[in-house]
Amino acid sequence: MKLYAFLFFLILPVLVPASATANTAPTMTMAEAAAGMASEMDAQLSMRFGQQQYAANGITVIVTTPVDINNFEESSVVARQMQESLSHWLVQAGYSVQE
Repeated sequence: MKLYAFLFFLILPVLVPASATANTAPTMTMAEAAAGMASEMDAQLSMRFGQQQYAANGITVIVTTPVDINNFEESSVVARQMQESLSHWLVQAGYSVQE
């Protein structure tokens, strides 16, 4: 049994490609991430309100910017960019967006 375990770990690097073990994060732009989140929100709202098409009609969405919990006067650049990208996608989809 020990021999099999030893052989398994010996050939494991050959079986698993180097690219699969590399510690690389997928690259995605802020707009792509926001579009994915907004699309998922749109799908959930469609299911919630029982609408298959044109789920945005008559729905108002409030979009906020996350802030530092220790200082409510301060938010990050990334948070503001995400809020802007989400708002843009939702407006393009037909939602009424309040900030």
